[in-house]
Amino acid sequence: MKDNVISLDQWRDLSDLVGGDLFRDPFKLEAMRLVHRQCGSDVTWDRFCYLVHTEIRGELAVAPTGKGKGLPSGSIPFQTPR
Repeated sequence: MKDNVISLDQWRDLSDLVGGDLFRDPFKLEAMRLVHRQCGSDVTWDRFCYLVHTEIRGELAVAPTGKGKGLPSGSIPFQTPR
């Protein structure tokens, strides 16, 4: 993430955004890991939060890579198994 230091409050806000238990729910944790592996430090904290939230909801997430197979440029399906 492009932001230098992420505070505990920011992590708490992300957990609240996704319905809580971000670090206890294996599905949510894996969704966050997928987004981080795909985007790394190329996105801002706000964009990272959006992508994590979108992935957890099971919607198509738009990543900065633009290398989705058969999808519009900039789109990739992160599909985390439940």
